[in-house]
Amino acid sequence: MALLCSLIQMAPRISFIITFSSPPGDRPPESPSGLTAADIASDYVVLRWDPTSGALYYVIKYGRLDKGETEALRDTAQSNEWTAVGLDPEAEYVFSVLAVNSHGSSYPSEQISVVTLGTSG
Repeated sequence: MALLCSLIQMAPRISFIITFSSPPGDRPPESPSGLTAADIASDYVVLRWDPTSGALYYVIKYGRLDKGETEALRDTAQSNEWTAVGLDPEAEYVFSVLAVNSHGSSYPSEQISVVTLGTSG
């Protein structure tokens, strides 16, 4: 019996790793990349990012940094450009973008910070 137990302990162990993956079209899209402020004024900011394959629309999250605000706004077009309007002059805003398809939303893009221009007068 002792010999049998020793042989079992010395036998190589075999393990299997089983991974399950969905076909590429059966999962949320990748996170948008290349987010930039293409135009900045005192009361608006134009955002652009690289188009995300498979995205049906994008969700833009933004808020004033000093107020800790975050709003989620949806652009239902397949556009990779969006304009935030009605912003306060000389205020710092943070922006990020998520891509969405029928399987869910991506992780947010890298966040960018933008300071709006002052009013001339």
